[in-house]
Amino acid sequence: MNKTVSFDGADSHLFCGGGVVVSDPVEFRMQTRSKERPGIQQRHGRMLTIISIGSAIAVGLFVPLGYETRAAEPAQVTSRVVRAGMTAMSLDSGPPAGDYVPTFYSRVVTGPLMNKTVCYVCRNGQRPVVAVFVRSMEPKKLKLLLRNIDRVVDRNRDVGLRSFGVLLCDNPFRNVSTVQTFSFNNKIAMPITVATNSVAAPSCQNIHSAAAVTVVLYRRRRVETTFAFRDGEMTTDKVRTIINRIRQFAGETVDDPRTD
Repeated sequence: MNKTVSFDGADSHLFCGGGVVVSDPVEFRMQTRSKERPGIQQRHGRMLTIISIGSAIAVGLFVPLGYETRAAEPAQVTSRVVRAGMTAMSLDSGPPAGDYVPTFYSRVVTGPLMNKTVCYVCRNGQRPVVAVFVRSMEPKKLKLLLRNIDRVVDRNRDVGLRSFGVLLCDNPFRNVSTVQTFSFNNKIAMPITVATNSVAAPSCQNIHSAAAVTVVLYRRRRVETTFAFRDGEMTTDKVRTIINRIRQFAGETVDDPRTD
């Protein structure tokens, strides 16, 4: 539907698409004034000629500019892919280094405090601590990681080194038997608790939603190092790197870190 509206004495058409095409008001005024001042039509003609030349130049410039823009698109796409690849290689999970570890309560499934609701951050106080957060008990090499953490903690109890694990899930009580079976079958000494996913929130432990395993090393409740892996990313070499760092964290001299 078109509607005719008045613009400074000239007609224009308003289209339903939202665009307005206005007949040239300058030409209308020029024609009106030409009756009063002779020669205005000649000047108007020269003006239209200049505008036409300018339009031709603009069209000539537009074509190569458009070509250059299209040629640059692959480079932009490649750049986005590279950044995405870099992001995929690293996973930011756990409280940032230097931050305090927030306190939280979870239900203890294994260990001396079994069946109690405990804040292990509070209980361990100023000691050096290794905290392991998982979203299931099935990640690759989890058994290898926890068994070797147990060995390092056992050797360094005199310096106060402690550890605990947390299974983050929607329904903690449904996963109690899963944690018990995993710890018993694999002879895991580390106390493992269950907690809701609210513990993973940025305001608490800041566990990335894609992180299957997050290891946090902290002392005097300040974070020193974190490790995080997606499901299937944790290999024997990466476990060795974590254990190496934990041994250094405990004050051991590390020449050839070994894992079982």
